[in-house]
Amino acid sequence: MKSFIVSLIFLIGLSQIQAKFVPYIYDGQPMGPKDIPFAVGVMLHRPQNPGWCGGALISRNYVLTAAKCALNVPAASVLLGASDVNRANQTIAVSQIIPHPFFDTSSEKNDIALLKLSVPANLSDIVGISRLPSRAQKKLSFTDKLGTSYGWGKGGKATVPVTTLHAVNETVITNLSCLTKYPAYITSSNLCTGSDNGTPCTGDEGGALFFTDTDGYPTQIGVYSYQFSLGCTMGWPAVYTRVTDYIDWIGANSDVIIRDQ
Repeated sequence: MKSFIVSLIFLIGLSQIQAKFVPYIYDGQPMGPKDIPFAVGVMLHRPQNPGWCGGALISRNYVLTAAKCALNVPAASVLLGASDVNRANQTIAVSQIIPHPFFDTSSEKNDIALLKLSVPANLSDIVGISRLPSRAQKKLSFTDKLGTSYGWGKGGKATVPVTTLHAVNETVITNLSCLTKYPAYITSSNLCTGSDNGTPCTGDEGGALFFTDTDGYPTQIGVYSYQFSLGCTMGWPAVYTRVTDYIDWIGANSDVIIRDQ
C-alpha cells in the first residue's frame, strides 16, 4: 500500500510539473539509458508551484544540485536511471535538503546544494556515480576543455515537449571573457562555457558539467547555475558553479570521499 501511495504521488507530481513547466537543453542531442548514468532528475514538491531541476548522483546517498533548487522546497524526490522520465529506474524521496549556507539569490554566488536520499541508490549500468575533482585539481581553470552538460525536455527546434534526457557539448571559456557578458556577477567560484551547438537553459539548473579527465574517466567540474535571462538562443555563455571551489564543503557535508590526486 505504501509503495502504491508513493507511486501515485510521483505520477501526480510529474504531471503537474509537465503541465506548468518545461525544462530543456536547447538544441541538445538525446541520450540513451547508459550514456550518462549519474544524471538525476529532481522533482520539487511545492504545493502551489511544483518544479524541476537537474542533479548528479555523487554517492549512493547524495545528489549534487544547485542551491536555487533547494530553497523553499518542503519536499523533493529524485529520478535515477531516467533517460526517459516516464521509465525511471528508481524514484527516491529526499530526506534532507542542504543548500550552501552562503548562497546569495541576488548574485547567484555559492549556487550549490546537496540532497540526502532517504534510501541508498542501487547502482547498475544505468545508475552510476559522478566523480568529483581531486584536491590536486583545485587550481585548474579547465579553460578550453570540452565538457558536456545535460537536461530533460524539448530540443530547441522542437515544438512538442519530450521527456528524454538531452546533452550538449560545450567548451570552457575564461572567466574574463564571461565577465564581459555578466559584469559584477562572475567570480573565481564560477566556470563558464560557450557553444554553437546548444546550451542548458531554464529548468536544467543543478545539472552537471563534466569532461573526460586525463585518465579517461568523466569528472564533474560544474553545477549549472544560469544563462542569459531573456532567453537561451542568444549565444551567451552558460554559467556554472565551479565544483573545485566546493569539494571541501561537499566532503564535510556528505559521505563523499574527496580524492587527493
